[in-house]
Amino acid sequence: MLPHFLRAVIIQGSLFNVLQEKGAGGDPTGALAPRRLPGPPAESEAPGAPINRLVKKSLKKMKCFKVVINLRTYMVIMLQLIIWSGYTLVEWLSKHDQLIYKVIMFFVFFYISFQIGNKVFKTTAKAFFITSLSLITYTSIHFTLLLFLH
Repeated sequence: MLPHFLRAVIIQGSLFNVLQEKGAGGDPTGALAPRRLPGPPAESEAPGAPINRLVKKSLKKMKCFKVVINLRTYMVIMLQLIIWSGYTLVEWLSKHDQLIYKVIMFFVFFYISFQIGNKVFKTTAKAFFITSLSLITYTSIHFTLLLFLH
């Protein structure tokens, strides 16, 4: 069996030829086989069943949608902190540049961070607030670490 396997791997497209040589006819992947279900769908699997409507109502009562918004906010803040870290790296690499180029670079990175927030939240005010919050957070962490490390 090993020589047949090696020959199928080395020669592209010959896997089915090797299987036919060994007598494995038909559909080896089972793609043409009909799908068989064990029985009719259960009550909870039917789309319009009353039990599914109860689940939807209980989810709306549970205020779990705030968790999704908080996780989305957390994700955007983490992405923006990565972008601000990239800004610090680029600023460190261009330490001999003039101030005007560093300011332009800051606005480019701010715009990228803002666009990520705007893409996720779909509101300009919340995106601007989260971008400003992530900038303030990163700046405070950055200056705190500079004080302790230097």
